[in-house]
Amino acid sequence: MGLNDIEILNKKGIISSLDIHFAKFICNINKIDKPEVFLAAALVSKFTQEGHICIDISEICGEKIEDSPFVYPDKDIWIRSLEESHVIGKPGEYKPLILDNRSRLYLFRYWEYQQILSDIILKRISNNNINVDCSLLNKGINRFFHGSASNKEIDWQNVAAIVPILKNFSVISGGPGTGKSTIVSKIMALLIDQAVRETLRFALVTPTGKAASRLQESLVRSKEELDIPDEIKNKIPHKTSTIHRLLRTVSDTPYFYYNADNKLPVDVVIVDEASMIDLALMSKLFQAVPLSARIILLGDMNQLASVEAGAVFGDICNTGNKNYFSKYFCKKIENMTGIKFNYFDKRPDKTGVHDIIINLKKNYRFNEKSGIGEVTKAINSGDGLKVVEILKSTDYPHVYWKNLSDMKGSDSSFESEIIKGYSEYLQAKTPLESIETFGKFRVLCALRKGFYGAVDINIKIENILKKAGLIKSDTLWYKGRPVMIKGNDYDLKLYNGDIGIAMPDMESNNEIRVFFIGENRSLRKIHPVQLGDHETVFAMTVHKSQGSEFENIILVFPDHESPVVTRELIYTGISRASKNVQVWAEENIFIVGIEKKIERSSGLKDILWEM
Repeated sequence: MGLNDIEILNKKGIISSLDIHFAKFICNINKIDKPEVFLAAALVSKFTQEGHICIDISEICGEKIEDSPFVYPDKDIWIRSLEESHVIGKPGEYKPLILDNRSRLYLFRYWEYQQILSDIILKRISNNNINVDCSLLNKGINRFFHGSASNKEIDWQNVAAIVPILKNFSVISGGPGTGKSTIVSKIMALLIDQAVRETLRFALVTPTGKAASRLQESLVRSKEELDIPDEIKNKIPHKTSTIHRLLRTVSDTPYFYYNADNKLPVDVVIVDEASMIDLALMSKLFQAVPLSARIILLGDMNQLASVEAGAVFGDICNTGNKNYFSKYFCKKIENMTGIKFNYFDKRPDKTGVHDIIINLKKNYRFNEKSGIGEVTKAINSGDGLKVVEILKSTDYPHVYWKNLSDMKGSDSSFESEIIKGYSEYLQAKTPLESIETFGKFRVLCALRKGFYGAVDINIKIENILKKAGLIKSDTLWYKGRPVMIKGNDYDLKLYNGDIGIAMPDMESNNEIRVFFIGENRSLRKIHPVQLGDHETVFAMTVHKSQGSEFENIILVFPDHESPVVTRELIYTGISRASKNVQVWAEENIFIVGIEKKIERSSGLKDILWEM
């Protein structure tokens, strides 16, 4: 292997100039010219930028690159060269790259994040000495949730509320409408009831400010719906935060004030939208939480993984595989609560990670005749033809299929949908009304750039609304312009994903201010010149929509195959809608996307599930 081979990989788009630069840096440190080391370093750089934690050498060794003479090195030769290198170490060594015993090659920092996180999780899983008052727990279930826990049909919502009481680490996965927010309130009620005279310190966090606001709204609503004593209800918190705000970012560094050496003063940490959290942030969060405190993760294992490296939530949940509580844990729950489980022949004998995972499947928002519910089921099963059949069927009135080609030019159908979707908020009389009605409808795009990407669709929508006389976009800051913040501004208390609307401010001589909604529907107004990086957001990418919910959605896909369009992205986009969704796509491209699953290389799943 020589320079020509590297040029082939570069021209094929397999490795970039940045990857080559990194590989040269590593080889300069190595001081020995080893082409196998150069190639491995370049590929590690490429893979981590694509969201992988590592590269599995055994998966690509000996493979031929299509339409080229290049063949990846033989495994034995490649591994031997890596093991002889001065810059590649074994797990536990302090070297720039780490090669484990399964031929997985990591950047040191990612191997370390993974190792620290897995060590903490395994310690938490092995801790079976949680003090629980069984009598009080059973009374709490019956008192708070109406009815005995020993009903014939298992109420998995109740199980999901019980497991975090018995474990100091638990994970609850479920799609939209499975009642995760209600479960959070139930968990806190049971924990408060267990604490008796002790005042528990809760931290309720999400990866983004937008998701934190949604969680807070849900908690306010769900705890009021619980039929529980006021003395417990009043102790259930609803204030939420982002993980970054909880850990307190140290300016201009990747570090946090709360860390492994300075633990958070908390008793319970509840993390919503956990599927969005990358490996580095999850590792730092777990390091900062004392082992004596509970950690409860909530999310949707079928959603898109984090933008940054890792698919931590999916790895913990063992996505794609069925999970059963151990026989030991089933007996423990039965003895404590009366709940009885079946499938004992399939259950493992020993307790382990399988005992902390609860997967909620019953949907309280979508019934069996709901198009959204049926479509998401078909997506998760990978049945693209079934998905298209449901979208096109008149039997499901809340999901619709639109041919993407109809959007080209001045298609009256797309124009009329945009006008109908955005008219109400643009005609609102007050900033609060404008913000709240804007949240009812959104256009989501699979891609950011290109003819069907969010950038171009935003321009198209502005032109439609201008033509309809609903906006006057001759200036940048026109009345009704919706903007999304693209970075964290801790001085202004604006965070990545926050959305505001530009409106005239009567208190400032009707000059334009950008209004953001705060706690308890309060408004914050900011002068446009104060805003940092932001963009117009009539349309947004599916990635940016995570943690959001809209009544009505138009979902736009590209007219060509893209590595971005996957089963997880399609599921995430459609599941943002609570009432109606239109899918604008080309059928063959759409079906290919549903058949394509995201697979991210990582060692975390093996460490947790093969212990």
